Amino acid sequence: MTTGGQSKIKNLFQQGSSRALFPRRVNGIECIMINTSGGLTGGDKFSNTIICEDHSHLTISTQGCERIYKSGDGTTAVVENKVIVKNASRVNWLPQETIIFDQGRIKRQLKVELSSEAEALIVEPVIFGRLAMGETNIWDILKIR
Repeated sequence: MTTGGQSKIKNLFQQGSSRALFPRRVNGIECIMINTSGGLTGGDKFSNTIICEDHSHLTISTQGCERIYKSGDGTTAVVENKVIVKNASRVNWLPQETIIFDQGRIKRQLKVELSSEAEALIVEPVIFGRLAMGETNIWDILKIR
């Protein structure tokens, strides 16, 4: 997805179960990312590239919590997001929580490139399991770079 200088969508390509919706907004663009399959499991792959051109404003969120389900065969779900924020632009990356269920496996990468005078607010909330369901030791490695 590319946003133009007046906070208008210039290009949008979608495929598979990944969708972007755009509710009306007075200032800037709000993008709601949706995974129509309801969650991720081993072997799933999502890739998004978002470009904010000069002098644009974009807020990105999700429709609901992202769920990472048990990987039946031990493979890992992969989510790669790249956000390029050009001169004097602003992006707010505000997804709802990611819930990693027992034996869920995910490799998530968020790469943000900020140009001069660009701004970004980044939030990545993660919930490790459900204590009420007895899930207490469900993660192996968490790397944040």
